[in-house]
Amino acid sequence: MMYRGGMRTPNAQQIEQITAQLGKYGKIEGKNVFYWFQNHKARERQKQKRNSLVLNSPPITTITLNTRMKPIL
Repeated sequence: MMYRGGMRTPNAQQIEQITAQLGKYGKIEGKNVFYWFQNHKARERQKQKRNSLVLNSPPITTITLNTRMKPIL
């Protein structure tokens, strides 16, 4: 796969080449290829951000209170 191979932001010529290759399997336009790369990068950034937030967040502490409320008379 090209993306995993290091191609993150293909230029116009590369998009045309990818579109031509994928066109053998069905109808596709250059904008579809462009948006695919754009969306894939955005999802990868979101995933990295989510993972870093989980790793950098402090542990959650639970406090249990064993108190009874007195009834109001």
